[in-house]
Formats: sequence, structure tokens, C-alpha cells
Amino acid sequence: MISAGTLTAQEVVAPAGDHFSNSSAQMSFTLGETVIAAVSDDNNTMTQGFQQSYLTVTGIETLIERVSVSIYPNPTSDRVMVDLGDVKGDFDLLLFSGSGQLVYSERLGQDRRHIIEMSNYANGNYLLNVVDRDNIGTRNTYQIIKSHN
Repeated sequence: MISAGTLTAQEVVAPAGDHFSNSSAQMSFTLGETVIAAVSDDNNTMTQGFQQSYLTVTGIETLIERVSVSIYPNPTSDRVMVDLGDVKGDFDLLLFSGSGQLVYSERLGQDRRHIIEMSNYANGNYLLNVVDRDNIGTRNTYQIIKSHN
């Protein structure tokens, strides 16, 4: 579970795009837009405002089903609390920047509540991996938004 505050609406700043139509179909495209879900049947695909190609996303991580993680406040300006609840086991916290750089890691002991100090990090999106050391290869990934120093 991720606790989240108010997020601003997404905007598109695209370097190129166009729209074409004829009596039987329409096609629009924009380069550089965020990918979101699409609804399709055998003959048609409908997007929800953002342009995208047909994608099939396959998860490669095994989720830790026995862990219910709370992360708050999110978005944050200075620190986040990571709360693993009452789960037993050994866990690592790994925080990655938007560019994929590991910026923080911590091996958790018996304490299931941990504060990550983020005041010195740049504003942006971060990914927090909660890794179960007892079950190699299992992890849960959460997005943390850092804003306003």
C-alpha cells in the first residue's frame, strides 16, 4: 500500500506528432508521451488520451505476498516512513533514483518501521525495493515521489 497525497495532472510536452483520418479510421501519434493502459478487442484499440503502441508487459519479479508495506508521506519533501507491519523475516530496503542509480540501502533487523531521510536527494521519482532475504528473488517495488526541498 502506498499512501499518496495530491498529484498534479499530467501534461504532454512532445517534440513531434500528427493526426490523420479518412472515412474508415483515424490515427494520432505523439512522440514522447507517457504510456498508459489501453482497451482493445479483436479489431480495435482505444487509448485513454495518451498515444501508445501495443504493449505486453511481463513481470519478472516475484512479489512478497505476505508483506503489507505502508510508505508515508508520499509525496515527501524530506523523509518517508517505511512500515512493514507485523511480518517476520529479514528484509533489505533499496532506493533507486529515476536513472536507476542505487542511492540508499539498508538491511533491516527486527524493527519493522524505518525512516529514509530524503532531504538531500533531488526532486523526482524514486523506486523503493523491499527485498525478502529469506526468499531469494522476491521483492516488492514502490514509487516514492520527492518534491519541494
